[in-house]
Amino acid sequence: MKKMKYLFALLAAAVMAGCSADDISGTELENWPADFSVEEYGEINFDLIKVQMRDSIAARNALKNKTPDDMDAKELGLFFDKEESVKKIFTKYQGFADSVWPGFEKLRDGKLYVDFRIPLYDYHIWGNTATKDLQYLESFKPDYNVIKMQYVLIGKIEGRPYRYCKDKESKTLRAENEKQAVPSKSKWDFSANFYCKNKKDGQVYLIP
Repeated sequence: MKKMKYLFALLAAAVMAGCSADDISGTELENWPADFSVEEYGEINFDLIKVQMRDSIAARNALKNKTPDDMDAKELGLFFDKEESVKKIFTKYQGFADSVWPGFEKLRDGKLYVDFRIPLYDYHIWGNTATKDLQYLESFKPDYNVIKMQYVLIGKIEGRPYRYCKDKESKTLRAENEKQAVPSKSKWDFSANFYCKNKKDGQVYLIP
């Protein structure tokens, strides 16, 4: 996660300096598939967008000199306004499975569920209810230029799927072995191939 946040910081700086995806050298430009869609890539790799969301929220809270560590009973009571809003942040944005949802009251008040509750604070703008936080998250406009460059610089090496699989493409699962990747400092380098995600089973497959 620290590596990813550092990358986004560098990419954001490049964007602010006037660089764009089109400024990347010719060799790297070839790494974008002809049918690459940055919106689809961002949808599939939603964690990249969530990094931007958390950074944006942290910046807003910093203006109020607030961090997740400052959460108190008053702010907690304000945040927990509606179960449906809290649950959506809990599942869609924090990434917890529905099966571990402990219930609205238990999550809010139960000491046993503090490990589930604390991560939610990363998606909380100080002074907002969960419903207002959710409105902010669902209307958030990511910097797709940064996400597009992420694919070239890291995503392709990681073997991230850049689109959804088409018919008959879901045959060979992405596997961390010498047939699809080569050893590297980050464990494996998958940049020799392209990958897709199957909408039905959620698995990542090699594009033939």
